[in-house]
Amino acid sequence: MTTLKLTSEQLRYRFKHIDSILQDRNICNGDELSALFNKFYDAILETDYKVDIGDCIYSLHLVFESMDMYE
Repeated sequence: MTTLKLTSEQLRYRFKHIDSILQDRNICNGDELSALFNKFYDAILETDYKVDIGDCIYSLHLVFESMDMYE
């Protein structure tokens, strides 16, 4: 298995520009994206235990897998 070797700054840069990297996968308009941001923000804020970006990304991946969203 290949290990993802990115610094936190490299990862942050890629996520900041993910809309240009995955242009064919962006479907939310500005209001929908804002609402989605608020849902993620609230979910993380309301969690009773510590989470990090790796936990969030992996969990999101599992949700995408279960919903067949990679297709």
